[in-house]
Order: sequence, then C-alpha cells, then structure tokens
Amino acid sequence: AEAYQLYVSGWFQRSRQSETGFRQSIDFFEKAIARDPNYPLPYVGLADSYAMLAVFGAMAPGEAFPRALAATNKALELDNELGEAHTSLAHIKAVYERDMPGAEREYQLALSLAPDYAIAHMWYGLFLGWSGRYEDGLARLRQAQELEPLQLGASANIGMLLYFSRRYDEAIEQLLKVLALEPRLDHARSFLGRAYLRKGDPAAAIAEFTQRKSLSVGSYADLGMALALAGRREEAVAELDRLIALRQERYVSAYDIAAVQASLGDADHAFEWLDRAIEERAQMRGLLGVDPSFDGLRADPRMKARLERLKEPRLR
Repeated sequence: AEAYQLYVSGWFQRSRQSETGFRQSIDFFEKAIARDPNYPLPYVGLADSYAMLAVFGAMAPGEAFPRALAATNKALELDNELGEAHTSLAHIKAVYERDMPGAEREYQLALSLAPDYAIAHMWYGLFLGWSGRYEDGLARLRQAQELEPLQLGASANIGMLLYFSRRYDEAIEQLLKVLALEPRLDHARSFLGRAYLRKGDPAAAIAEFTQRKSLSVGSYADLGMALALAGRREEAVAELDRLIALRQERYVSAYDIAAVQASLGDADHAFEWLDRAIEERAQMRGLLGVDPSFDGLRADPRMKARLERLKEPRLR
C-alpha cells in the first residue's frame, strides 16, 4: 500500500508536464521501488519520467533514454504482459532508437494488453501523426482524451498535432481551450505561440512565449525564431548566442539551435546544427520532415539528405 501511494504521488507530479514535475516524480518512483522492488509500475513511471525529461529538452537524450530503457526492461522482467511497460518500450524505440516498425509492434501489443491505457493511445496517436497519418493520430489522441478527461496532456497534444499538420486555426482554438482550463500548462502555450507565429503574428507569439515558466518540447528555439521572423535580427542573434553559451552549462538541444538558424536564413549553420541534433539523438529530429520551423530549407538538397539519414535506426 505504501509503494502504491508513492507511485500515485509520482504520477501526480508527472502529470504537471514540467521539468520540476518530472524530476519530483522520479524521486517518488524511486522511493516506491525501494519500498517494493518487485512492483513493476513504478519502473514504468521512472522510465517515462526520464524519457519526458529528454523530450522536453531538460536532459540529454544519451543520459535520459538509457535510464528509461533500463527501467522499462526491469518492469518487463517482472511482468512481460504489462501493457504500460510495452508502451514505454514503444516510445523509446520511436523517439530514441528510431526503430519505427519495432515501435509500432510494441504500441499494438501494448494496446492489446491494456486497451484502456490512455498514454498508450496518446503516444501511439503522436507516432501515427509523425508518420503522416494525421487523422488516425488525432483519433487516437481523442480516444486518450475520452479515457482520461481530467488529464490535459492528450488535449494539448491534439493541438500540437494540428500545428504540425498546418491546421493553425484549429490548433489555436484547441490550445486556447486547454489553457482556459489550466493556464500553467506551458506545453500548450508553446504550441499556441508557434501557431500564432506561423499565422504571421510574431508579437502574439512572443507574448505567449514570455509567459511560460518551464521548458516544453522545442521551447528553447521559440523566442529566437519569433524575433527573427519579426525582423528583430540583432535580438534574434543575441538570443541564439545565449543558447549556444547555455549549452556549456546544461543540455540545450542542437535541433532548437538549428531552428533559430533556419529562421535567420542561415542555412549552412542550420544544417550543421541539424547534424549535431541527429548525432545527439535530439527528440525533435524525428519531426524534421513535418516541422514548419524548417519550411524555408525544404528546397535545399541537403534537407533531403538529412531526411534520408533519419529513416535509419540509430542503435549504436
């Protein structure tokens, strides 16, 4: 019972969708494991929290995902038919290893074992969306929303997927609904700002970005991109320099720096940083084919070469 309470506390912290929440959840999950090492669910929670630290750009993928994989393997060792653990493994395969067929198999297995597990539907929905199957992905996300209506992660991710499918007006409508319910959900605020930016309103985007209190997916790039697209080049360059310097102190995704370079029209440096992003297995590298941040580089033959490179699993 004590281990279960610690596990539930960890899930509460994880649901905050912030770096602080993820780190606090890890502490609770580790305490649950110490209390009952044979209880598999805290290992799943531990795996997912480490993975999300990397996804949100708060920890280097090479540091976070091996820990996530070790915890997932332990959960599966304890219960190989635990759908939650197969969901975690699917996410690692998709985001870190780029083993897309393996990820799809694991998602389908997870859903057969735990058909009411909302996170499996949510992550599989995002996986389908990144694969270009937007309607299927949105349907899965809405199913996750129905299963866990009080958890706003799926609702925010519907807005995120609408953003990446260039349905900016729908994304804005969705994300405003989410923020009306929870103004502190910076994951939703990030994509609201990006939707404003792609609609040609950098001032509205900057207003959203400056309200955030925590990191979210790709958020290091936001202010620099918005300043660049607003024509405030000197400020954008200063922000870019700040991010590059910050990389000496903590993890800052090379993908985010590449996005700012692309917004400044510096294709050569953008591709250099994209190469670094691929090498460091930056979470958003898998979105390069759909990310509006790089639309200005689509006609460059170097983009095709990077997309071809990303089709191959990164298992070394």
